[in-house]
Amino acid sequence: MVETSKGMLGRAKLILLDEPTAGVHYAIGRNLFKYISHLRRTRGLTFFIIEHRIELLFDYVDYVYVLHMGRVLSQGTPEEVASDPKVIEAYIGGA
Repeated sequence: MVETSKGMLGRAKLILLDEPTAGVHYAIGRNLFKYISHLRRTRGLTFFIIEHRIELLFDYVDYVYVLHMGRVLSQGTPEEVASDPKVIEAYIGGA
């Protein structure tokens, strides 16, 4: 969260975060995304987040891009992406 604080001090409107929940417990990750949502609402900040633990962020984001093998596999709302057969095949099962 040091990066977020630096961005706020510099009056940034867009903050980029690369895997902010890497190495932290699931509950801490959920709290982190709750805090990010709070900052979005109260300060009008926009966040661009790269995250592999998608189960943590779906409740807190408006739009999702899923990359697979270096290409955009799917994009849309969390609900659209979670139900996309291409995403399910690539990340949950299949050969």
